Amino acid sequence: AWPRPADQYAAFVHCPWYTPTGLNSLPCYAVKANNNLVIMRNLAQAGCGAVLVSGNELKLAMKAGFDPKK
Repeated sequence: AWPRPADQYAAFVHCPWYTPTGLNSLPCYAVKANNNLVIMRNLAQAGCGAVLVSGNELKLAMKAGFDPKK
């Protein structure tokens, strides 16, 4: 079985070499890569941000629950 995207995101932000302190960085999901609402919802709940290039992608991200301030 493949790992859930939210589990992979959590593993990334908790790995030793990821140090957000002072970098003001946020791992983000490219909505254009896969606009599956289930995947997007899981990543949004995990705290991931969204990368958008269109109004439709913004609508999908908002529907999935991504924080519009991220």
